[in-house]
Amino acid sequence: MAAVKRKKDTHLPKRVHFKHGSYYYITHSYKWINLGKTLSEAMANWVDIVQPDKHIHTMNQLFDRYMAEIAPKKAQATFRSNLQEIKVLKAVFGDQSPDKIDAVKVYQFLDRRGKISPTRANREKALLSHIFTKGIRWGVVRDNPCKGVESLPSKRRNRYITDIELNSIKSIADSTMRLIIEFAYLTGLRQGDVLKLKLDDITADGIFVLISKTQNKILINWTEKLKHVVEHAMQLAYDKKSLYLFSTKQGEKFTSSGFQSNWQKLIRKAMGLHYDIFAIEMNEELLTKTIIEEVLNTKLPVPTLIKNKNIYYFWGRCKQGKLKLTQLQNMSVNISFPQLKKRKLLNGNVLPKQLYDLIELNKAHVPQKALLTERFTFHDIRRKTATDIEAKKDRETARKLLGHSDQKMTGRYISGVQKVWPIE
Repeated sequence: MAAVKRKKDTHLPKRVHFKHGSYYYITHSYKWINLGKTLSEAMANWVDIVQPDKHIHTMNQLFDRYMAEIAPKKAQATFRSNLQEIKVLKAVFGDQSPDKIDAVKVYQFLDRRGKISPTRANREKALLSHIFTKGIRWGVVRDNPCKGVESLPSKRRNRYITDIELNSIKSIADSTMRLIIEFAYLTGLRQGDVLKLKLDDITADGIFVLISKTQNKILINWTEKLKHVVEHAMQLAYDKKSLYLFSTKQGEKFTSSGFQSNWQKLIRKAMGLHYDIFAIEMNEELLTKTIIEEVLNTKLPVPTLIKNKNIYYFWGRCKQGKLKLTQLQNMSVNISFPQLKKRKLLNGNVLPKQLYDLIELNKAHVPQKALLTERFTFHDIRRKTATDIEAKKDRETARKLLGHSDQKMTGRYISGVQKVWPIE
């Protein structure tokens, strides 16, 4: 029987899955082995189980050893990126012998891959270079064929968030997201470092932060603004009985994907775009409206179209703004419902008036006028921090706050916008 291609957790190695808050390795006899709750812990335990082959004859074997021993030690976001990048490298170089790879082949890879995405091609080449560096240390190869190979020219991201844009996005954010945005701007921390902060990291002297990417430790001193933000965040954490400074409604740590989902919804809302419409099908048995309401328990995104045995329900807001499950009478919709999956409902057909009216009603809960005209990422807040600090103080101050080892790296974060001050 052919292997079933996984539809989630695609960033994880083969036979590793995330379920009920923990990572598991599934053996060939279908035994589930708990690897731990964090990705780094899980990958360390996975290495002990898999025991990658130290006798390397192909690039695939070199890739496997690198991904087992080196990649898991990186920050979680970097590790996830490496898992995607290694798939491309394996497809191109996997069956070849490491000592047969030369600069010409690397250039050929860049030329082909660069036609699709120059930025990704450069990142994949950088990973390949680091793999060969480790290969030299392990005695697999003598030289690094990527050394001296020029990266492809790519457009540098130069998005600067204005104060008006930042204030606009905060004005429509919930209390937790608003505090996260303010905290990220004041500290310049990356998303992962912000979300992993615990209440224990908050001290009278400041905020202790272990930078995931560099493993550098910094102490962020208090300012009146920062203290105000943290005090409010701590109060929310106490109310939710959470160990984390910023957490979900249930008091749990944000996952990277979960936080990004919330962030994208906020950006779409600020741009005046209506909510995504989701569709879900329930076919196990004929469910009553009451049972469906119990199943929902407000966990589905809003709005959602639900189909059960040719009966349609709409989970969204009513005229009073409250969440309500509405049964749609005498209606059929020509939509392909992915079973037991939440998917964006893209429908170019004319919708039944009953459904159309409900969708329009839910649009009323989104600002009619766009607050943003151009998207920005959460990471762009870090760029704004660096740019503003350099303008008000100097680049060295920005370097220290961002946790960089040199000013050259900080310079990459400085926006092309030069902030100048008029005569007072």
